[in-house]
Amino acid sequence: MSSRTLLRDQGRAALAANDCVAAAAAFEELLAESGQDIDALFSLGVVRHRMGQLESARAAFRESSRLDAKHLQARIALAAVCLELGDVVSATTSCAEAVALAPENPQAWFSLAVAQQAALLPGEALASYDRAIALQPLFFDALTNRGTLLLSLGKFREAVENNSFFAAKQPYSSAAQFSLGESLIAAGSYAEAAQALRRAVQLAPNNPRVLLHAGFALAQVERFSEAQTLLDRAAELDHAQSVE
Repeated sequence: MSSRTLLRDQGRAALAANDCVAAAAAFEELLAESGQDIDALFSLGVVRHRMGQLESARAAFRESSRLDAKHLQARIALAAVCLELGDVVSATTSCAEAVALAPENPQAWFSLAVAQQAALLPGEALASYDRAIALQPLFFDALTNRGTLLLSLGKFREAVENNSFFAAKQPYSSAAQFSLGESLIAAGSYAEAAQALRRAVQLAPNNPRVLLHAGFALAQVERFSEAQTLLDRAAELDHAQSVE
């Protein structure tokens, strides 16, 4: 086994174990021997991102993209880091390049939608989420974001339809049940909202936000005692968290 192969294996093993210091050392040593090692460069970007060294991560992903014009994951990773740095324009550009490289890749469309949403382009973002879901109907992150975006646009019935599908496919997800309940509240369907949010409470009994929304929905259908119990519990948890 060559020294380069051994270093690469060590770096990958350290990365898998989330030992970022050891992983960075291995990939940096590989790059010291050959700065054209795209795999090592991309992996170093992943490590730097995990370590919160965003500028270094951006540089590594950008160079990976430059060296390999068809490196899809480098462009998606570059966009994610750019968004964290507040560089929305670069993030959108990188995602557009990813979509151009792989127009049938749902992750590329999802990343583009996230960047477009950050760039305050809701119509474009909605179209990109739609494309991601068309390519991967059970793309739950895309469904979650799409539902939230529809709510922000005041498209309550469309949000309910989106979140009903999400909740049906993820019956044991508190996030899915909460999203459905939240959209039903916005649509004024309080009885249905109470049902969905009761399920969310069963799945996440110590989540103040879930308890608060469930209490509100129950109050709207005059289940005042049950609502007060949940609202009191939400207040207790919120206070405990603020003290910590």
